[in-house]
Amino acid sequence: MAKDINLYKTCIKNSDKMSVYDEFIGYVKELYDIGKASELIGWDQETYMPPKSVEGRGYVLSTLSGVYHEKLVSKKMGEYIDELSKNNDLTDKQKANVREIKKVYDKNTKVPLKLVKEIAKTSSLGTEAWQRARKKNDFKIFQPYLEKMVGLKKELAEAIGYEDKAYDVLIDDFEPYTTVKDIDPVFSGLKKVLVPIVKKVMESETKTDNILAQDFDVDKQKKFGIEIIKNMGFDFEHGRLDSSAHPFTSGSCDDVRLTTFKEGHGFHLFAIMHEAGHGLYEQGYKPENYRTPLAEAISLGYHESQSRMWENLVGRSWFFWKYYYPKLQNVFPEQLKKYSLEDFYHAINIVKPSFIRVDADEATYNLHILLRYGMEKDLFDDKIEPKEAPTVWNQKMEEYFGIKPENDAVGVLQDVHWSQGLFGYFPTYTLGNLYSVQLFNQAKKDIPDFEEKISNGQLRNLKEWLNKNVHEYGKLYSANDLTKKITGETLNPDYFIKYLKEKFQPIYDVTL
Repeated sequence: MAKDINLYKTCIKNSDKMSVYDEFIGYVKELYDIGKASELIGWDQETYMPPKSVEGRGYVLSTLSGVYHEKLVSKKMGEYIDELSKNNDLTDKQKANVREIKKVYDKNTKVPLKLVKEIAKTSSLGTEAWQRARKKNDFKIFQPYLEKMVGLKKELAEAIGYEDKAYDVLIDDFEPYTTVKDIDPVFSGLKKVLVPIVKKVMESETKTDNILAQDFDVDKQKKFGIEIIKNMGFDFEHGRLDSSAHPFTSGSCDDVRLTTFKEGHGFHLFAIMHEAGHGLYEQGYKPENYRTPLAEAISLGYHESQSRMWENLVGRSWFFWKYYYPKLQNVFPEQLKKYSLEDFYHAINIVKPSFIRVDADEATYNLHILLRYGMEKDLFDDKIEPKEAPTVWNQKMEEYFGIKPENDAVGVLQDVHWSQGLFGYFPTYTLGNLYSVQLFNQAKKDIPDFEEKISNGQLRNLKEWLNKNVHEYGKLYSANDLTKKITGETLNPDYFIKYLKEKFQPIYDVTL
């Protein structure tokens, strides 16, 4: 009888703990709803908002950020985390949700609400100022907002605290548990290998017509791009494609918003595929995990691995265009009918130093990231001031690429990230390139007749492999743990270097 009573008490105790978890996860989902509302309002600002609505929009975003912050750092959230952190009966998925929310809670409880709201407001105003500055090619329009945002982010880093560098705090927002000490060796090693590769390719006697320099109607590209990303598996019943000054992806789960260029930028189908890669990740989570950390990407580096995989490893491959090039010729006969598939393949893989990061080739792209990463480190180490950004940028362009921007619009003002306070974001682009090749190699091993399927227009096999191996896990694992689970080893940059050499040696007839 005593044994039965003890068993009953244990069941009641476990039931109480589970009810606490249920309350906790309901509270977490309310947080996600507020965040999603803010994200949708931000998307509207970048796409359809009237130009003179920016100030009012800044107040709305500031208010929502404040509500989110107060709810996140509330006494109730602290009590949930304290109790659930002691519960050993939770499942692995439940533990992951508690772990990830605790990480965000611990960081945000150190940040004053006033600072949170000021950052949100400055981001909104700064984004609008960046757009005007870029359009008018005048950095000084944006300079005061950059100065203020850098100052605010330094305050944020000091409030949260750090062991080595303030910049480490900002990196952790996008690539959890990663610091300058982790990134520096990888980036310096890449630079040592990439510079000679680019130099040899540039010295090659093989020359290619820049077919993509022609005029390609934006609306026709968008229509063609929609057909491609539908074939990739992007669900337009739970997503859409619009236009913005700078392509980005917003939203998650059952409401994912992609954008592409409003105008110009020549041939930008790759940008559409890039954003669709992000979108497929966001649409790939399991519905039962929506509005929790298990329906979030492991890191921005992993998110970027998905977009770069579709943009480059698929989108710039011979086997992809074997199927799509005849169709593209029918859309743009005047531009492409006289060029063969080989001509086009070489044209989309031209290696040439360029001013615009999003237009950069695979061999030089990471040098753009190294430039920005170096500047961000210097800004937060107080080695340079925001007002010096255009001068430093131009100097680094000459050092890394041997070219100097003719104006700030194609130089320091080309990216939206700094206006939104996204310092620490850029390193994830290069990490994404490295992850993309390592994961892609495994997909090729796991999917029978992989290249043949793609050359016949079958793209869903890769999407389904990514759903199963990457997307569905959300934040259950760390980036390193998931990479090891999928490929048998942690991040290995050698795969990326091998890929570059094998791709560009035959194109440029050089030994790399």
